[in-house]
Amino acid sequence: MAAQLSSEQVYDVVGLGYGPANLGIGIALLEKFNLESPEKLTGLVENPSLPTKRVCFIESYDEFKWHPGMLLPDARMQVNFLKDLVTLRNPMSPFTFVNYLHSSDRLVQWINRGSVIPNRKEFSDYLSWAAEECIRRGVQVKFGEVVIGVDKIQANVDGTAEHLVEVISKVRATGETRTRYGRDFLMSPGGAPDMLPVMSMVKDHDNIFHSASYIHSISQAISNCCSVVIDGVPMPNRPLRIAVVGSGQSAVEVAIHVTNKLNALALPTPAWVEGSNGVAPHQHQVDMLIRKGSLHSFDGSKFANEVFDPENTDLFFARSANSRRKNIGEYLPTNYGVANPGTLEALFELMYSQKTEEGTARRHRSFRNSCGVKTNIRGFSDIINADFVHGASAGDMVTSRKQRTFAITIRHMLDEIITAYEYDIVILATGYKRNQWSTMLRKSEELSKYYGIESDKVDLLPYLPSSKGSNNYMQHAEKALERIVISAPSGNESDSASDSSVLSTPHTSPGASMLDLSQLPHIPKSNIVGLSRGYRLVPKGEFEGSFEAVHQSPREPRIYLQSMEENTHGIGDTLLSVVSVRATEVLGDMYPGEY
Repeated sequence: MAAQLSSEQVYDVVGLGYGPANLGIGIALLEKFNLESPEKLTGLVENPSLPTKRVCFIESYDEFKWHPGMLLPDARMQVNFLKDLVTLRNPMSPFTFVNYLHSSDRLVQWINRGSVIPNRKEFSDYLSWAAEECIRRGVQVKFGEVVIGVDKIQANVDGTAEHLVEVISKVRATGETRTRYGRDFLMSPGGAPDMLPVMSMVKDHDNIFHSASYIHSISQAISNCCSVVIDGVPMPNRPLRIAVVGSGQSAVEVAIHVTNKLNALALPTPAWVEGSNGVAPHQHQVDMLIRKGSLHSFDGSKFANEVFDPENTDLFFARSANSRRKNIGEYLPTNYGVANPGTLEALFELMYSQKTEEGTARRHRSFRNSCGVKTNIRGFSDIINADFVHGASAGDMVTSRKQRTFAITIRHMLDEIITAYEYDIVILATGYKRNQWSTMLRKSEELSKYYGIESDKVDLLPYLPSSKGSNNYMQHAEKALERIVISAPSGNESDSASDSSVLSTPHTSPGASMLDLSQLPHIPKSNIVGLSRGYRLVPKGEFEGSFEAVHQSPREPRIYLQSMEENTHGIGDTLLSVVSVRATEVLGDMYPGEY
């Protein structure tokens, strides 16, 4: 039975999330309307020149936040300030980073600073300023609500039959559920921390957490390990051992910060004894566990940065699956498992200072001038098991949470030697998974059938409408061949860790024309989903060439994805570099000829 709704109950666009991606959309909408008339985006004033009248974004945070768990002192960005929310598509916009500096009365000081790279705290403040300004000008944002369900429904809107997206959210503070209806749905949920399957036995402990929540978790985790109080400050009665897993920017920043934090935790000074592992028994220990042999700086060269140019998205999208995979592989050093050279230099200097102080202490056989922390980089480390020390079970955590330690078993990737290390705290700087969209849509019988989603693991492929489905079939064949016939682990690490099978396939494969899909009945076509150049999810029937969605009546609601399309739109898809231009591309797909 069709739901009976009035036009006031239906939004033209509902957005999941209010991070940089959807913020860019909100700004692009505002700029298309009269910026002096913010009421136009709330439906109070009709604008006959555009179909969009009512927009609403739903955000789980209680206010705008951008990576709040990693706003460390002196944390560095890796992007030019001109790649802000708007400049590449509209340098005259009032939402530029330059206008933010001007409105904050810091433009002259910024120029005198002599750098084009903002620090992370300042850029976070810029994003917050833009978000607040966007809301002030009329964009609706419902903070403190978590989207828990999405479905497609039939509705009668003021006497007109429509198909709508039904979005159900829960208010975090009260548990109340709310339902909204939209003609189009923007999914920009951001990445979900990748806690690594191997950590499943211990991942629910307070002392094991992802770098995404580092700032909010580290102090409590250290406090959990402290059993004495000195001058009102919790202190450990023994050296602490902390593991940082990962080799990217976040991992290096966390290693530096936690080392400095441990330096403030004094320990009793025993007589000199050389530890068997090279760590004096009075020292705290921070181990970076990385799969590579060493830490690497990112490729920020001018020519490499051209991969993030807007026109390269067109080129990437039109390539074959094999070519796209090779392209991503070549440019991994621009973003994956790499760090800012300045941050690496800071870590090296910190570790060198430790060695200097250790040498002085060893020569004098005294701890007086020794460093209180030893930082190690354990390269070629493959974590093969994680458990509680002495076999403690997850059920024991309630009563012994503060005293639990973890046994992390490492296999050296070159010599195959297996070693177990004990840690009090484990911090996972292991990137993010980006499959929340498919998990959510799969829960809807209507939407999962409409888009052909029958698994949380979905491979997105470019939709090329001129091919009438045939070219998409060949890309599906090629993808299936790459995934199943020839597959090998990549060993790649990434701070953004897109959940992408293209990073786990070899560099060569036979042509798609050599594959007969009938010989691979265990590869369901429903796990292959098309995505348009304008970031629109393509219905299964349209992708396979059996119909065109634009000819459906009543008009079907459309779903758009942002920051989850590395396979189809290139390695820069999760980065800030593409936010401004992508906003126009998404809205241009929604309303051809208007943007």
